[in-house]
Amino acid sequence: SNPAKVNVAGDYSHKLPLTYQVRALPNDRESLSRIAGYDFVYGDISRWPELYETNKELIDRNYQQYMQGADKPKFLRAEDFILPGQVLKIPR
Repeated sequence: SNPAKVNVAGDYSHKLPLTYQVRALPNDRESLSRIAGYDFVYGDISRWPELYETNKELIDRNYQQYMQGADKPKFLRAEDFILPGQVLKIPR
């Protein structure tokens, strides 16, 4: 076994979901760090770059479309722009 992957609670990566559908939250937005922090995803907000790298093509494509139509963009980085309904792959 790879000691870098083992933690005190054991390795539960086989129980992680394969995908996550971004939700519309009342008065808030989901973010990659929020999703990474969910216990049923990773339980660790610092793992958001894994979500971005795995879903980079989808996120970047949507962000480029957003930037083309935005006079004063609110989101300045592609990784900050995820949309309700997007289905993100969860890397293990």
